[in-house]
Amino acid sequence: MGRKSTSGGVRNECGHVQLDFSFQGRRFRPTLALKYTAANIRAGRRMVADIRQRIAQGTFDFAAEFPQYK
Repeated sequence: MGRKSTSGGVRNECGHVQLDFSFQGRRFRPTLALKYTAANIRAGRRMVADIRQRIAQGTFDFAAEFPQYK
């Protein structure tokens, strides 16, 4: 039995919103250009939920979603 995340896949990285999810067996943490505020945290959680749903459906394209990710 695993631990359930309380952050919803959103973290604070130097005052900005950082998403946290797994894709194709690798963990990714892209940082968005959004300040870490309550409203942006909610938006980040919705974004992570949408990404996870598209991963489950097989329609997620990482390169198209995050073209500047290293």
